[in-house]
Amino acid sequence: MQAETLDDTSMRPYNSSNMLERRLHHRQKTMVKGKMMIDGCQFRIEMRDMSKGGAKLMLFSACGFLKAGKLVELCLMWPYKTSSNDLCVKATIVRVNKQEVGIHFSHVATS
Repeated sequence: MQAETLDDTSMRPYNSSNMLERRLHHRQKTMVKGKMMIDGCQFRIEMRDMSKGGAKLMLFSACGFLKAGKLVELCLMWPYKTSSNDLCVKATIVRVNKQEVGIHFSHVATS
């Protein structure tokens, strides 16, 4: 009679660093409204997709002067409990495609 063996996946130890790495790159589907300020102009936005390092924004109106590398400030009507109703953060534009803007949060270091 042979002893029962467990397959490789059930014997693999839990590796918290792998789980952390997965969470860092995991994107959350969100629908947060707010405004983006750049060079004295304000634009209404929706944040549609967010990760720890960046997000995808949809502008309600097209803007021709947005370019990658520009610093913007976002004031978001945050749906989670915070010390104030709005959450304001600085971000850098990384990509512009018509009314879709990709940003990188300035407080997150790049690797």
